[in-house]
Amino acid sequence: MLSPGALTITADATVVPHPSYREWYGLRSAPDLPLERRNNVVHFGLLRPYKNIEELLDAWAGMPKSKGMSTLSIVGDASPAYAAHLSVLVNRIDGAKLVPRRASDDELVSLISQSLLAVFPRRNTTNSGAVLLALSVGTPVLIEGNAHGQSLEKEFGSQWVKLFDAPLDATALEASLVSVQSEGRAGWPDMSNRTWARTVDAHVDLYQRYAPA
Repeated sequence: MLSPGALTITADATVVPHPSYREWYGLRSAPDLPLERRNNVVHFGLLRPYKNIEELLDAWAGMPKSKGMSTLSIVGDASPAYAAHLSVLVNRIDGAKLVPRRASDDELVSLISQSLLAVFPRRNTTNSGAVLLALSVGTPVLIEGNAHGQSLEKEFGSQWVKLFDAPLDATALEASLVSVQSEGRAGWPDMSNRTWARTVDAHVDLYQRYAPA
């Protein structure tokens, strides 16, 4: 699982957090482009109606563009019907861009690393590989402030995990962007507790404790 906040944990439960994607993608250092020089907001992953992408588009459309943000990129695989629906909306909004296909690993890492903020407006999230990928690359995220979001904020810090109270609106999006810009952080969040080696060891320990003798 990605975080303890993903579900109700009983006293005898063992949580094995999902490892970061740094080793998977061969990421050896944080992006060269500091946060204060980035001017893109991104949403990526499988594009599906339950992810509330329309809400993000509305928030972007209602936000003053004087904040230095030039582009909102929506990237990911979508059904033809949903891609057509999103395309109609995106074409009405200045600075919004839709790429309704699966990006290559290199394309995706490049896009994330050039973005000031990765935004995921989905409700009631319990796990999200996309959120973990954005953090692995070194880009702050904006997610709903439910138990899962609060757990990630506690783990990685409020400078990396921004929370909103649903529904996402222009005010919350703007506030998060201003916060990230003012912090101007470089580098990336500490994911030393989410290495693949730690995950393997935790699984082995778990199996050894519960496997029949």
